Amino acid sequence: MKSNFSNSLVPLSGLLFFLLFNCQKEPGKMAPTITTASISNITAISALSGGEISSDGGSAVTTRGVCWSTNQAPTISDNKTIDGTGTGIFTSSITGLAPDRTYYIRAYATNSTGTAYGNQLILTTSSGFIEFQNKKYPLSKGYNVWLSELDCGNFDVFAYGIYLTDGIGLTKFGDDVNGKSIAMAGMGNICCFNLFCKNSVLQSGTYTFVDSVYCSNYKFDNKIFTVGSTDKLVACDREMVDPTNFAIGVDLTLGWDKIMQGNDPTADDLAKLNVYLQKQIRFKSGVLTILKIGTTYEISFQCKTKNGESVNGNFSGSLTPIEFGI
Repeated sequence: MKSNFSNSLVPLSGLLFFLLFNCQKEPGKMAPTITTASISNITAISALSGGEISSDGGSAVTTRGVCWSTNQAPTISDNKTIDGTGTGIFTSSITGLAPDRTYYIRAYATNSTGTAYGNQLILTTSSGFIEFQNKKYPLSKGYNVWLSELDCGNFDVFAYGIYLTDGIGLTKFGDDVNGKSIAMAGMGNICCFNLFCKNSVLQSGTYTFVDSVYCSNYKFDNKIFTVGSTDKLVACDREMVDPTNFAIGVDLTLGWDKIMQGNDPTADDLAKLNVYLQKQIRFKSGVLTILKIGTTYEISFQCKTKNGESVNGNFSGSLTPIEFGI
């Protein structure tokens, strides 16, 4: 009997320990209640989201943010932001994304009980776009066309062309035309900006639109814009051969060698070139902003056409350099 009673104490003591241990856990405490905020400011490599924590579950929220993955139901073991503590609304900056890719986003909040997740949202990054007449058209390729170094009195000014395209590629034409031409080939959208600044490397910053930029004491319509040491300008002169402009849905599958050298261009090539020139819509005013992060350029623009129509867009990615001396 003594042996049996002693043996019965073993499971009873285990049960007592279990009850005591669970009584020491915080009674009435739960995981936080959280909702994922809508996604905005989507670019090719970044976006904004966040969340709202309506209840901390009875225990202080020690970490909060958003997490994301290319797989559904992301957790804090995946990519995440850390955006403070406590309840309420918070904003999260999502960075390091890849262009033209789908991600799944959830807000999260952690307290002493564990981590809770908000509703899942889907984010698809852009490759870039141009928005015109309430429609968006893709821009997937970028080119930094180095134009020339200009003599502007007591200092030099450097001219650049920024070409943002989709379905259209750029290449330098042969030296047989003195290296003064570039060839555009393909079918799609193209957007061109003529930039001027006092630096031999394309500068980050905000570029302001002006009618013309001329140097070497040359005047046009009695106007001359001298480029100061900190000025960043976009020239949108009506008389430029390749103006600051855009064209949507053009066909530039051309025999450029024949067109540029006058070696009997085909009627089809001339017709395509003429359609392209007619489709060019020229920018007249606006702002262009360039930000370089490592080897990636973030380019955004808010412009007006010569007819006063709004044209907005952005591009995120690398810029292929092309030297095009003039």
